Amino acid sequence: MVKNQHPDVRVALAPEIERAKTLLQAGRSPSEIASVFYAEGVSPIQLLAIAHDATGASLADLKAFGQWWGREGVTDAAAFDAWAARILPKPRV
Repeated sequence: MVKNQHPDVRVALAPEIERAKTLLQAGRSPSEIASVFYAEGVSPIQLLAIAHDATGASLADLKAFGQWWGREGVTDAAAFDAWAARILPKPRV
């Protein structure tokens, strides 16, 4: 039986999760944040975990970002950010 490793992943990625929250609150675009993390060596699977914990978006919705992702990272920032606007919770004012 395989144990759910998500709690361990959350602990390991806690700094990136907090950084993603801070960058989103500062108004940085999701495509820019994903690109920065990817350039720093964060894997696509780790990006899913970070985005899930930082935003509360479902993994199913987050997986859809894959259509705008390639070997170099985000391939269409406008479409990536438009999808993010649909699925990510709106900030409370």
